[in-house]
Amino acid sequence: MKTSVESFLCPKEVLDENQNLLIDRYVEDYGNEYRDLIRKRMDNTLYLFDSNPIVTMKFIQQFGGNISSSQMKLFEKEYRNYKKVFSVIHERIKKQYYQKLASYFSISSHPIKEEILSLDIESFSLENQFLLKRSDVCTSEKEKIIKRQEKYLEECEMIGVEPLTNSVYIQFLLDEKRRLEEYEDLSLLKNTKWGRRIVKTIRSYYPKIRLSEIQKIMRDDAVAVTSYLLDSRGCARARILYFPLLEHYSVMSLDRIFYHENRHVVESNPYSSGLHSHVGSSYQLLNEIRTEKNALDDLDYFPHDLLWSSDSMVEGYHNTYEELYSYISSFLEEHREVLNDCAIRGDLLDLEEKFGKKNLKELEMFLDELSGVLKQNHFQYSSTKREEGKRLIYQLNQHFHGQ
Repeated sequence: MKTSVESFLCPKEVLDENQNLLIDRYVEDYGNEYRDLIRKRMDNTLYLFDSNPIVTMKFIQQFGGNISSSQMKLFEKEYRNYKKVFSVIHERIKKQYYQKLASYFSISSHPIKEEILSLDIESFSLENQFLLKRSDVCTSEKEKIIKRQEKYLEECEMIGVEPLTNSVYIQFLLDEKRRLEEYEDLSLLKNTKWGRRIVKTIRSYYPKIRLSEIQKIMRDDAVAVTSYLLDSRGCARARILYFPLLEHYSVMSLDRIFYHENRHVVESNPYSSGLHSHVGSSYQLLNEIRTEKNALDDLDYFPHDLLWSSDSMVEGYHNTYEELYSYISSFLEEHREVLNDCAIRGDLLDLEEKFGKKNLKELEMFLDELSGVLKQNHFQYSSTKREEGKRLIYQLNQHFHGQ
């Protein structure tokens, strides 16, 4: 077993060392008849842990570690190249975006004023204006938006520009910013030693993958993500678990995050990931909630810090799936083996026969609505939703036991 710092710098080696332990755990849950299938699914997945070289070098400078000279040379070489290329591309992108901002604010585009770039124009976005008009959005959420808008107006006055509040124009700017950021990410993949190495690694597994697909995987906003590249029939032709460890070092509980994503790996087949189908009926939230519960059980099962870190999540970090779990916990606990069995087989027809397709669809809609309610209310308990959850669970159980 590698030391803590080395485990972050050589994550694939840590995973390989513990693969058999992971497989034994999954076999305990799903049954020995699935051992070969589980191993095959893990072997056929590309595990990608790379963070960008700037993040990697910051980690090395902070924590050091017993790094070989050859490995350090690679880190330094990629870092110097990435920093140089990033500086050129980022300045170019910033200049292009600033020119757009300047035209909308009716100011000169030269020189670039950092105060304009830092203005929170998103406070007047179409989405925020829509939320302010909705009656089902909690008062505290609306107050947060209003405070952002007030601060934005004050800052415009301080720097002497006429505030832009037209939400349609602002959306044009936000869309342009997103487009430029995507171009920047694509340019870094194409023009840096680090990016070309990543592309080469992925294409050594999946030769036909497009650069735009690689960019999308690595741009995903989640801390970690299991991606499925689908063909024209909706059949998964490739599977990548992307988890940039060093980028999310401060989140902690990284083992738990990995356990969640790796459950998706062992439950995946060409047409579905557990109870979440790539085509047709899909129970994505139900699947994510039970996957998170399985990950928490794995965290309790394995030794502390088996892979990287088993510490608690940082204060203020909310896991939506864990919050939703308490509303349907009795259903998931009672039917854990049945749900796991359907998930590893990817048999949604059997799932629907056991619990009723209509009941499952209603449950999925409930979870989706509940997710929105909890986020708007800062994850405060909802007694109304608790009762609705009980009713839905009763229907599911009635159908199951009536079979």
